[in-house]
Amino acid sequence: MRNETGETKQTISVIIPVKNRHDALVRLLHSIANQERLPDEIFIIDDASNPKFEFDAMKFGILNGQTLPLKIIRFDTTRGPGAARNTGLQSSTADYSLFVDSDCVLPKDWTQSALKAFSRNPKIALLAGSAKIIEGNRFSGAVAMLGYPAGAGLGFQYMWKVAPSGQTDHFSGCCFGVRMSSYKAAGIAFDESLGKAACEDVLFSKQWIQSGKTIYFSNEFWVWHEACNSPIKFLRWHFQRGRGAYFYRKKGGSILEGLQKRLGTLRASLMASGPIEKPVVFLLFWTQVLSQAVGLVFEMIAANTYSRSDFTRNLSRVKDSIVPS
Repeated sequence: MRNETGETKQTISVIIPVKNRHDALVRLLHSIANQERLPDEIFIIDDASNPKFEFDAMKFGILNGQTLPLKIIRFDTTRGPGAARNTGLQSSTADYSLFVDSDCVLPKDWTQSALKAFSRNPKIALLAGSAKIIEGNRFSGAVAMLGYPAGAGLGFQYMWKVAPSGQTDHFSGCCFGVRMSSYKAAGIAFDESLGKAACEDVLFSKQWIQSGKTIYFSNEFWVWHEACNSPIKFLRWHFQRGRGAYFYRKKGGSILEGLQKRLGTLRASLMASGPIEKPVVFLLFWTQVLSQAVGLVFEMIAANTYSRSDFTRNLSRVKDSIVPS
Protein backbone atom coordinates (compact mmCIF):
# COMPACT_ATOMS: atom_id res chain seq x y z
CA MET A 1 0.00 0.00 0.00
CA ARG A 2 1.21 3.53 -0.82
CA ASN A 3 0.47 6.70 1.12
CA GLU A 4 -0.51 10.11 -0.27
CA THR A 5 3.09 10.95 -1.18
CA GLY A 6 3.53 7.73 -3.14
CA GLU A 7 5.76 6.06 -0.54
CA THR A 8 5.21 2.46 0.41
CA LYS A 9 3.19 2.28 3.62
CA GLN A 10 3.56 -0.71 5.93
CA THR A 11 0.15 -2.01 6.90
CA ILE A 12 -1.11 -3.35 10.22
CA SER A 13 -3.93 -5.71 11.19
CA VAL A 14 -5.19 -5.96 14.74
CA ILE A 15 -6.71 -9.34 15.61
CA ILE A 16 -8.94 -9.76 18.67
CA PRO A 17 -10.19 -13.22 19.72
CA VAL A 18 -13.24 -12.82 21.96
CA LYS A 19 -15.72 -15.01 23.81
CA ASN A 20 -18.46 -13.65 26.07
CA ARG A 21 -16.56 -10.47 27.01
CA HIS A 22 -18.28 -7.88 24.86
CA ASP A 23 -18.29 -5.15 27.52
CA ALA A 24 -14.51 -5.42 27.69
CA LEU A 25 -14.31 -5.52 23.90
CA VAL A 26 -16.01 -2.14 23.53
CA ARG A 27 -13.50 -0.70 26.03
CA LEU A 28 -10.66 -2.16 23.95
CA LEU A 29 -12.08 -0.69 20.73
CA HIS A 30 -12.13 2.75 22.30
CA SER A 31 -8.40 2.40 23.02
CA ILE A 32 -7.80 1.31 19.41
CA ALA A 33 -9.65 4.42 18.21
CA ASN A 34 -7.21 6.49 20.30
CA GLN A 35 -4.11 5.04 18.65
CA GLU A 36 -1.57 7.50 17.28
CA ARG A 37 -1.33 5.21 14.27
CA LEU A 38 -4.67 3.57 13.41
CA PRO A 39 -4.57 -0.03 12.12
CA ASP A 40 -5.50 -0.71 8.50
CA GLU A 41 -7.86 -3.51 9.43
CA ILE A 42 -9.34 -4.92 12.65
CA PHE A 43 -10.58 -8.49 12.91
CA ILE A 44 -12.89 -9.49 15.75
CA ILE A 45 -13.00 -13.30 15.92
CA ASP A 46 -16.06 -14.26 17.98
CA ASP A 47 -15.68 -17.81 19.30
CA ALA A 48 -19.40 -18.72 19.47
CA SER A 49 -20.27 -16.37 22.31
CA ASN A 50 -23.31 -17.32 24.38
CA PRO A 51 -25.55 -15.39 24.34
CA LYS A 52 -24.81 -14.49 20.75
CA PHE A 53 -22.98 -11.25 20.41
CA GLU A 54 -25.17 -8.82 18.45
CA PHE A 55 -22.42 -6.48 17.39
CA ASP A 56 -23.32 -3.74 14.94
CA ALA A 57 -20.10 -3.00 13.05
CA MET A 58 -21.59 0.16 11.58
CA LYS A 59 -22.66 1.44 15.01
CA PHE A 60 -19.30 0.80 16.64
CA GLY A 61 -17.26 1.44 13.53
CA ILE A 62 -16.97 5.10 14.49
CA LEU A 63 -15.49 5.72 17.93
CA ASN A 64 -13.92 8.88 19.31
CA GLY A 65 -14.36 10.50 15.91
CA GLN A 66 -12.35 7.77 14.18
CA THR A 67 -13.66 5.32 11.58
CA LEU A 68 -12.49 1.84 12.47
CA PRO A 69 -12.05 -0.75 9.70
CA LEU A 70 -13.89 -3.51 11.58
CA LYS A 71 -14.41 -7.00 10.21
CA ILE A 72 -16.31 -9.52 12.35
CA ILE A 73 -15.94 -13.28 11.93
CA ARG A 74 -18.18 -15.55 14.00
CA PHE A 75 -17.83 -19.26 14.76
CA ASP A 76 -21.03 -21.31 15.01
CA THR A 77 -19.45 -23.60 17.62
CA THR A 78 -16.67 -23.05 20.14
CA ARG A 79 -13.32 -23.75 18.49
CA GLY A 80 -10.89 -22.21 20.97
CA PRO A 81 -8.21 -19.50 20.84
CA GLY A 82 -5.97 -21.44 18.46
CA ALA A 83 -8.65 -21.49 15.78
CA ALA A 84 -9.47 -17.82 16.41
CA ARG A 85 -5.84 -16.78 15.95
CA ASN A 86 -5.42 -18.95 12.86
CA THR A 87 -8.55 -17.43 11.32
CA GLY A 88 -7.21 -13.95 12.02
CA LEU A 89 -3.85 -14.75 10.43
CA GLN A 90 -5.49 -16.32 7.39
CA SER A 91 -7.77 -13.29 6.97
CA SER A 92 -5.11 -10.62 7.40
CA THR A 93 -3.87 -8.82 4.29
CA ALA A 94 -1.41 -6.60 6.17
CA ASP A 95 2.38 -6.66 6.50
CA TYR A 96 2.11 -7.16 10.27
CA SER A 97 -0.62 -8.76 12.38
CA LEU A 98 -0.88 -7.66 16.01
CA PHE A 99 -2.80 -9.72 18.57
CA VAL A 100 -4.47 -8.50 21.74
CA ASP A 101 -6.95 -10.16 24.10
CA SER A 102 -10.39 -8.67 24.53
CA ASP A 103 -9.85 -7.94 28.25
CA CYS A 104 -6.97 -5.56 27.53
CA VAL A 105 -6.62 -1.83 26.90
CA LEU A 106 -3.96 -0.37 24.60
CA PRO A 107 -1.62 2.54 25.31
CA LYS A 108 -1.83 5.21 22.60
CA ASP A 109 1.46 4.21 20.95
CA TRP A 110 0.80 0.44 20.84
CA THR A 111 0.59 0.00 17.06
CA GLN A 112 3.34 2.56 16.50
CA SER A 113 5.67 0.78 18.95
CA ALA A 114 5.19 -2.52 17.13
CA LEU A 115 5.78 -0.93 13.75
CA LYS A 116 8.97 0.76 14.98
CA ALA A 117 10.31 -2.51 16.43
CA PHE A 118 9.68 -4.46 13.21
CA SER A 119 11.17 -1.66 11.09
CA ARG A 120 14.31 -1.25 13.22
CA ASN A 121 15.13 -4.96 13.23
CA PRO A 122 14.34 -7.01 10.12
CA LYS A 123 15.36 -10.15 12.05
CA ILE A 124 12.17 -9.95 14.13
CA ALA A 125 9.74 -12.57 12.84
CA LEU A 126 7.52 -12.50 15.92
CA LEU A 127 7.39 -9.62 18.40
CA ALA A 128 6.64 -10.49 22.04
CA GLY A 129 5.07 -7.87 24.28
CA SER A 130 4.29 -7.65 27.97
CA ALA A 131 1.39 -6.60 30.17
CA LYS A 132 0.76 -4.16 32.98
CA ILE A 133 -2.20 -4.68 35.26
CA ILE A 134 -5.20 -2.36 35.27
CA GLU A 135 -5.71 -1.16 38.84
CA GLY A 136 -6.99 -3.97 41.04
CA ASN A 137 -6.71 -4.96 44.70
CA ARG A 138 -4.03 -6.43 46.96
CA PHE A 139 -4.82 -9.93 45.78
CA SER A 140 -4.37 -9.04 42.11
CA GLY A 141 -1.14 -7.27 43.03
CA ALA A 142 0.21 -10.49 44.54
CA VAL A 143 -0.86 -12.46 41.46
CA ALA A 144 0.93 -9.93 39.26
CA MET A 145 4.14 -10.51 41.23
CA LEU A 146 4.05 -14.14 40.00
CA GLY A 147 4.42 -12.72 36.49
CA TYR A 148 0.91 -13.38 35.20
CA PRO A 149 0.04 -12.44 32.57
CA ALA A 150 2.96 -11.66 30.23
CA GLY A 151 5.33 -10.68 33.00
CA ALA A 152 2.84 -8.37 34.76
CA GLY A 153 4.26 -6.96 38.01
CA LEU A 154 7.37 -9.15 37.89
CA GLY A 155 8.60 -8.44 34.36
CA PHE A 156 8.69 -10.52 31.17
CA GLN A 157 12.47 -10.98 31.41
CA TYR A 158 12.09 -12.74 34.80
CA MET A 159 9.53 -15.19 33.40
CA TRP A 160 11.44 -16.16 30.25
CA LYS A 161 15.00 -15.90 29.06
CA VAL A 162 15.69 -12.70 27.13
CA ALA A 163 19.10 -12.12 25.51
CA PRO A 164 20.71 -8.63 25.51
CA SER A 165 19.60 -8.38 21.86
CA GLY A 166 16.01 -8.96 22.94
CA GLN A 167 15.81 -12.45 21.44
CA THR A 168 13.69 -14.88 23.46
CA ASP A 169 11.94 -18.21 23.04
CA HIS A 170 8.43 -17.35 24.20
CA PHE A 171 5.56 -14.89 23.76
CA SER A 172 2.30 -14.32 25.58
CA GLY A 173 -0.96 -14.62 23.65
CA CYS A 174 -2.37 -11.39 25.09
CA CYS A 175 0.17 -9.16 23.29
CA PHE A 176 2.27 -10.16 20.29
CA GLY A 177 2.84 -9.32 16.65
CA VAL A 178 3.73 -11.38 13.59
CA ARG A 179 5.64 -10.39 10.47
CA MET A 180 3.32 -11.93 7.89
CA SER A 181 6.05 -12.81 5.40
CA SER A 182 7.73 -14.89 8.13
CA TYR A 183 4.45 -16.53 9.09
CA LYS A 184 3.78 -17.60 5.51
CA ALA A 185 7.33 -18.93 5.15
CA ALA A 186 7.16 -20.87 8.44
CA GLY A 187 4.13 -22.86 7.35
CA ILE A 188 2.89 -23.51 10.90
CA ALA A 189 -0.28 -22.65 12.76
CA PHE A 190 -1.71 -22.59 16.26
CA ASP A 191 -2.76 -26.07 17.34
CA GLU A 192 -6.56 -26.12 17.34
CA SER A 193 -6.81 -29.44 19.15
CA LEU A 194 -5.90 -27.80 22.46
CA GLY A 195 -9.35 -26.22 22.47
CA LYS A 196 -8.96 -24.29 25.71
CA ALA A 197 -7.08 -21.06 26.38
CA ALA A 198 -4.00 -22.69 27.88
CA CYS A 199 -0.56 -23.61 26.50
CA GLU A 200 -1.37 -22.85 22.86
CA ASP A 201 1.12 -19.97 22.93
CA VAL A 202 3.77 -22.19 24.56
CA LEU A 203 3.36 -24.86 21.88
CA PHE A 204 3.37 -22.31 19.04
CA SER A 205 6.54 -20.70 20.47
CA LYS A 206 8.27 -24.06 20.44
CA GLN A 207 7.20 -24.88 16.87
CA TRP A 208 8.03 -21.35 15.68
CA ILE A 209 11.60 -21.64 16.97
CA GLN A 210 11.94 -25.14 15.50
CA SER A 211 10.90 -23.77 12.10
CA GLY A 212 13.94 -21.46 12.22
CA LYS A 213 12.01 -18.25 12.96
CA THR A 214 12.88 -15.75 15.67
CA ILE A 215 11.05 -14.21 18.61
CA TYR A 216 12.16 -10.86 19.99
CA PHE A 217 10.87 -9.09 23.08
CA SER A 218 10.36 -5.33 23.26
CA ASN A 219 9.62 -3.60 26.57
CA GLU A 220 8.09 -0.73 24.57
CA PHE A 221 5.33 -3.01 23.24
CA TRP A 222 2.82 -3.71 26.01
CA VAL A 223 -0.86 -3.66 26.98
CA TRP A 224 -2.95 -2.92 30.05
CA HIS A 225 -4.48 -6.23 31.16
CA GLU A 226 -7.50 -6.79 33.36
CA ALA A 227 -6.53 -7.76 36.91
CA CYS A 228 -7.20 -11.13 38.52
CA ASN A 229 -9.07 -9.81 41.55
CA SER A 230 -10.52 -12.98 43.10
CA PRO A 231 -9.15 -16.30 44.39
CA ILE A 232 -11.87 -18.18 42.49
CA LYS A 233 -10.77 -16.64 39.19
CA PHE A 234 -7.15 -17.45 40.04
CA LEU A 235 -7.98 -21.11 40.76
CA ARG A 236 -10.05 -21.47 37.59
CA TRP A 237 -7.32 -19.83 35.54
CA HIS A 238 -4.63 -22.27 36.68
CA PHE A 239 -6.96 -25.28 36.61
CA GLN A 240 -7.51 -24.41 32.97
CA ARG A 241 -3.77 -24.12 32.39
CA GLY A 242 -3.35 -27.59 33.90
CA ARG A 243 -5.95 -28.98 31.50
CA GLY A 244 -4.08 -27.36 28.63
CA ALA A 245 -0.82 -28.86 29.91
CA TYR A 246 -2.25 -32.33 29.31
CA PHE A 247 -2.65 -31.61 25.59
CA TYR A 248 0.70 -29.81 25.49
CA ARG A 249 2.30 -32.96 26.92
CA LYS A 250 0.63 -35.07 24.23
CA LYS A 251 2.27 -32.83 21.63
CA GLY A 252 5.72 -33.54 23.04
CA GLY A 253 6.00 -30.68 25.51
CA SER A 254 7.67 -31.11 28.89
CA ILE A 255 5.57 -30.24 31.94
CA LEU A 256 8.46 -30.70 34.35
CA GLU A 257 10.60 -28.32 32.32
CA GLY A 258 7.86 -25.72 32.70
CA LEU A 259 7.69 -26.34 36.44
CA GLN A 260 11.45 -25.92 36.78
CA LYS A 261 11.26 -22.59 34.92
CA ARG A 262 8.54 -21.35 37.27
CA LEU A 263 10.58 -22.46 40.28
CA GLY A 264 13.35 -20.30 38.88
CA THR A 265 11.04 -17.28 38.87
CA LEU A 266 9.81 -17.84 42.43
CA ARG A 267 12.98 -16.35 43.92
CA ALA A 268 12.63 -13.28 41.68
CA SER A 269 8.97 -12.95 42.71
CA LEU A 270 9.84 -13.05 46.39
CA MET A 271 12.72 -10.60 46.01
CA ALA A 272 10.48 -8.14 44.15
CA SER A 273 7.66 -8.42 46.70
CA GLY A 274 7.24 -6.30 49.80
CA PRO A 275 7.39 -7.82 53.30
CA ILE A 276 3.61 -8.13 53.53
CA GLU A 277 3.28 -9.58 50.02
CA LYS A 278 6.03 -12.21 50.35
CA PRO A 279 4.03 -14.90 52.23
CA VAL A 280 0.99 -14.32 50.00
CA VAL A 281 3.08 -14.65 46.84
CA PHE A 282 4.72 -17.82 48.20
CA LEU A 283 1.33 -19.34 49.00
CA LEU A 284 -0.13 -18.35 45.63
CA PHE A 285 2.82 -19.92 43.83
CA TRP A 286 2.19 -23.34 45.34
CA THR A 287 -1.57 -22.90 44.97
CA GLN A 288 -1.09 -22.40 41.24
CA VAL A 289 1.09 -25.51 41.04
CA LEU A 290 -1.57 -27.55 42.84
CA SER A 291 -4.41 -26.11 40.71
CA GLN A 292 -2.56 -26.92 37.51
CA ALA A 293 -1.80 -30.43 38.76
CA VAL A 294 -5.51 -30.98 39.48
CA GLY A 295 -6.40 -29.74 35.98
CA LEU A 296 -3.81 -32.04 34.44
CA VAL A 297 -5.06 -35.10 36.35
CA PHE A 298 -8.65 -34.15 35.49
CA GLU A 299 -7.89 -34.33 31.77
CA MET A 300 -5.89 -37.54 32.16
CA ILE A 301 -8.76 -39.23 34.00
CA ALA A 302 -11.23 -37.95 31.41
CA ALA A 303 -9.07 -39.54 28.71
CA ASN A 304 -8.79 -42.81 30.71
CA THR A 305 -5.02 -42.58 30.64
CA TYR A 306 -4.31 -42.13 34.35
CA SER A 307 -3.66 -44.77 37.00
CA ARG A 308 -2.40 -44.97 40.57
CA SER A 309 1.06 -45.94 39.33
CA ASP A 310 1.07 -42.84 37.10
CA PHE A 311 0.31 -40.69 40.14
CA THR A 312 3.15 -42.22 42.15
CA ARG A 313 5.61 -41.88 39.28
CA ASN A 314 4.68 -38.26 38.51
CA LEU A 315 4.79 -37.29 42.18
CA SER A 316 8.32 -38.68 42.37
CA ARG A 317 9.35 -36.67 39.28
CA VAL A 318 7.94 -33.46 40.72
CA LYS A 319 9.77 -34.05 44.01
CA ASP A 320 13.03 -34.68 42.12
CA SER A 321 12.60 -31.47 40.11
CA ILE A 322 12.10 -29.45 43.29
CA VAL A 323 14.85 -31.11 45.33
CA PRO A 324 17.41 -32.65 42.92
CA SER A 325 19.25 -35.68 44.27
